[in-house]
Amino acid sequence: MSAHVRLLFLALLAFRSLNALLCQTIFVPDEPWQSLEVAHRMVFRYGYLTWEWQKGIRGYTHPLLFAVLYKCLQLIGMDWPYLLIRLPRLLQAVCAAVADVCLYKVTCKMYSRSVGIFALLCSISNWFTFYCVVRTLTSSLETILGSIGIYLLYHKCYISGVGVAAFSCLIRPTAAIFWLPVIILHLYWLNSSERLKCVFKTIIVGCCALCWSLAVDRVFYGEWTFVQYRFLLFNVFEGQSAFYGTHSWHWYFSQGVPVVLFSLYPSFLLGGLKVANHKSLYFVSLWYIMIHSILQHKEFRFIFPVVPFACIYAGYHLHTVWTKYKHTVYKCVVVLILVSNIPMAAYFSLIHQRGSLTVMDELRLAIDDYPNPSVLFLTPCHSTPFYSHVHRNVSMRILTCTPFEKNNELEQFYKSPHQWLSTQYPSPVDLPSHLVMYNSLTPILEQFLIDNHYNMISEVFHTHIVDEDRVGHYLQIYANR
Repeated sequence: MSAHVRLLFLALLAFRSLNALLCQTIFVPDEPWQSLEVAHRMVFRYGYLTWEWQKGIRGYTHPLLFAVLYKCLQLIGMDWPYLLIRLPRLLQAVCAAVADVCLYKVTCKMYSRSVGIFALLCSISNWFTFYCVVRTLTSSLETILGSIGIYLLYHKCYISGVGVAAFSCLIRPTAAIFWLPVIILHLYWLNSSERLKCVFKTIIVGCCALCWSLAVDRVFYGEWTFVQYRFLLFNVFEGQSAFYGTHSWHWYFSQGVPVVLFSLYPSFLLGGLKVANHKSLYFVSLWYIMIHSILQHKEFRFIFPVVPFACIYAGYHLHTVWTKYKHTVYKCVVVLILVSNIPMAAYFSLIHQRGSLTVMDELRLAIDDYPNPSVLFLTPCHSTPFYSHVHRNVSMRILTCTPFEKNNELEQFYKSPHQWLSTQYPSPVDLPSHLVMYNSLTPILEQFLIDNHYNMISEVFHTHIVDEDRVGHYLQIYANR
């Protein structure tokens, strides 16, 4: 590693670490519930697993990364809540810094060092990357692995590159949509003798990765479980992910990509069209988005893995504008495109949906005053983290929302809150010591709270943007004295 690349990595490591510390909000429930909660249960032997783990459509390879981290903290006696919460994001920050360097070096190899600088500037200034890359989501790790894998392939480290691709497909099987065309194109450019060797190596690496996944899941599920097949069957072939919402086929092109890339969107399109060579990643990115457009359930994070490659072509276009047009106005436009992402990055990382994390800090302190505390979360599905943020083996209950049950606990409760509470807790002595709820529910349960001597002990800001009746601007904690 040259001196300037080493310095660049250290600078990016500092930037991504700051990124991790400034990220004080929750994006989607999967962030804690499909990683940290699972890892916590793997190491500390208590916790709660969502229905996906009961159905066997999630693999343990991804949460195992955080479980190793938790186990190390446990062994040295430093499994403190603050570290259990922060260190996973700092681990993501280290990986993200490596991915940033890889993106820079790939762009330098494709075009030039100056274009590499612009591509890197696009990546670190993109609001969605700042918002997502340090989160413990499978999409975040898939994005990081994408940059690292492409770097390895471009630098002729084929086996390592395919290994990264295989690992990416283990943690999220839909990553194959990206990696299959990339590897096929790479093999196409080889001569016949090398191609045959690489095909054989690819098969070997793929089989080893699959054996690893089967072995890990056998250990933690207690039986042989082919999670990749179950994942694809549930989400793709059966289309049951539509339970979480559906969008029209053009949503990614009309809303998803414009929102995720924001001011970089025009530069991405123009850069990909005007560049003369190395356009394969541009077309693979479009292919990835088009295939995801076929699926009914769509989310912004699902197209996150192609954002780094969009930054390559956006960087190419901005570099062209910067060097070709000498007038100050054009340079100001380039700077404005890059800095316009900062307000969004700051708002969504520091403010929007921060209550989900803050309320767990408050709850952890509140239950310390009780010898045998119990907590009931009267919130929509998985609105907050759980045991990974409390780190205490106490009785905690959420409203379950298994998609296969039309009349699940969540729907029963919101249909008739008082009736549900009286049925579940027929005697006042059965009531939990603490309740966690949004302020929108307080007027409905006001009399229940008074009759059962619940006092609000904490109220934390959650969000300015409320997109459903069951969510409020604030999260509240009530204690039964």
